[in-house]
Amino acid sequence: MPYGIIKVDTVTFTDNGVDKNISLSGLVQNPTFTGNVTATGTISGDIIRGGTTVSGATVTGTTANFASGVFTTQLSGTTITGTTVATTTGTFTSLTGTTTTGTTANFASGVFTTQLSGTTITGTTVAAPTGTFTSLTGTTVVGTTGTFTSLSGTTTTGTTANFASGVFTTQLSGVTITGTTVAATTGTFTSLTGTTTTGTTANFASGVFTTQLSGVTVIASTGTFTSLTGTTTTGTTANFTSGVFTTQLSGVTITAPTGTFTSLTGTTTTGTTANFVSGVFTTQLSGVTITGTTVTATTGTFTSLTGTTTTGTTANFASGVFTTQISGAIVVATTIELGNASDTTLSRSAAGVLAVEGVVIPSISSTSTLTNKTLTDPAIIGTILEDVFTITDGAAFEVDPGNGSIQLITLGASRTPKCTDFVAGESVTLMVNDGTAYTITWTDATWGTGGVIWKGGTAPTLATTGFSVIQFWKVSTQVYGASVGDVA
Repeated sequence: MPYGIIKVDTVTFTDNGVDKNISLSGLVQNPTFTGNVTATGTISGDIIRGGTTVSGATVTGTTANFASGVFTTQLSGTTITGTTVATTTGTFTSLTGTTTTGTTANFASGVFTTQLSGTTITGTTVAAPTGTFTSLTGTTVVGTTGTFTSLSGTTTTGTTANFASGVFTTQLSGVTITGTTVAATTGTFTSLTGTTTTGTTANFASGVFTTQLSGVTVIASTGTFTSLTGTTTTGTTANFTSGVFTTQLSGVTITAPTGTFTSLTGTTTTGTTANFVSGVFTTQLSGVTITGTTVTATTGTFTSLTGTTTTGTTANFASGVFTTQISGAIVVATTIELGNASDTTLSRSAAGVLAVEGVVIPSISSTSTLTNKTLTDPAIIGTILEDVFTITDGAAFEVDPGNGSIQLITLGASRTPKCTDFVAGESVTLMVNDGTAYTITWTDATWGTGGVIWKGGTAPTLATTGFSVIQFWKVSTQVYGASVGDVA
């Protein structure tokens, strides 16, 4: 049977005259409490409705509608809506509002009209007009401005993006992109600045890169690069410390200490070393070393220029190797290589004196010494000047025609001389001073079989005073001798 109704202002339990709070349980039919209801345990149910403020350690449920709230531990549920949500941690399927702050927030999706901030923001889609993120990760990030320590994903678009680092697999675009490292497959940037920029295609209006800019195609109006590598590089002005270009580097002015170019075209090209397959320069090509197949220049100053053909008005070379042709109005060079090898070098020995491989070429007016030269039927005008040579005495002194055609010897004892270097066709006049009745034995094998063959069959007796004059000449392998006479 139904119970009745108790109507009282206050239900109070008295313990020895002291008021105590009591616990109510088993209330049915949706009781309503007005005023403040304080629970020391847990209030749970399908729906919990509050007026202005609901606070506590943990609030759980399917749907929660808050005008405002502060939660120290966790707020969870399928849908959370309200003006302000401040949470330490939270996992939300959908969170919508003006301002959301906290340490960690994981969203499947969300739209925030003012600001989304925190240490780590992750989710599939985040659309925010403004935001400051230490780390933001997701598939799509869309915003007007953003400052990110690390940003990764498929597509990132916006007006201004400042990244410490980022990896983008599809596209990174915007008016201004700045950061330390940007790695992108494709991108179109008005201004891109950083340490390293890599990608397949990069189109820049301007850029300053302190380390390296690389890719297949690099197109820029202006640029200052420490190292630039790629297939094609075009622009108005390019200043390179070093570079390797496999196809073409062109522009009005190219300045580089070193460079290897397949084709280089422009008004002025200067540098330390330039290696060209071909090149056309309308004003000036200069450097320490220039090598290549074809170099065509109006003027040029080269320390070393090597190639097949070099043409121009004026060319000043320290050295050069040209396999086909070097032509021009004036050619100035320290040395000239004749032929492909470096074994025929024509150089300047002194004023009006030429040398081949360092050996001076005698001229009509020069005073020169000829060594090992053959004169065929010479016509000699005037007297032949013969060398006079004094032999150093020894037990087996040498009579060598190479020392002179007139030779003298003063004996210190009886001797057996040799003629090791006597050549067929040579002759020597020998003047012998015997000292004090010394003798000479002429039987050494270097003179021929049995020694010298003498005119009359007997060696001459040496004079005891003055000189005994003897004539020697060699035919085939035999030396012959004859006494000319004695002189005082």
